[in-house]
Amino acid sequence: MDPVPIILKAFKMGINYFDTSNLYADSQLNYGKAFRQLHLIPGEPGYDEKLRESIWLTTKTHIRWAKAGFPEKEGVGNWTQGDHGEGAVADLKRSLSQMFGDGKGSYPEGAYVDMVLTHNLNFVEEVDVMYRGLETPLNKDEN
Repeated sequence: MDPVPIILKAFKMGINYFDTSNLYADSQLNYGKAFRQLHLIPGEPGYDEKLRESIWLTTKTHIRWAKAGFPEKEGVGNWTQGDHGEGAVADLKRSLSQMFGDGKGSYPEGAYVDMVLTHNLNFVEEVDVMYRGLETPLNKDEN
């Protein structure tokens, strides 16, 4: 079954909260197809900014660190299913590319999601990573 008509029907019915992740098979690519039909791609002819502002779009990442290079830092690695980029920031850019861009890394200026969640926290160390920086300043070059 093609999920794009389901997404379009949800819009038509007034659903305004959409939750996806690049871990959900082709989910974000299907949103991208629907968004094109709904004119929700910034910079394209007929872009419906008002419609885009009327929805809340959430995605998720399994990656724990913003940047790559921290596989064993504090016992929490940058892990995910498959190779989804170098860190959480790269993972978010992948999501934007799948939903608003070419699906290969490019996306238009003005593309955004309303919320990014960290998927599936299992260990206290992972929770600690999420809150690091609230009590101690983060070094922007570290993580």
